[in-house]
Amino acid sequence: AALRKMEEDRGIIIRFFVGK
Repeated sequence: AALRKMEEDRGIIIRFFVGK
């Protein structure tokens, strides 16, 4: 479960950088 949450957070971070 922790791994899945980490992956979700990573996707959000990547999206944030891409949006920049």
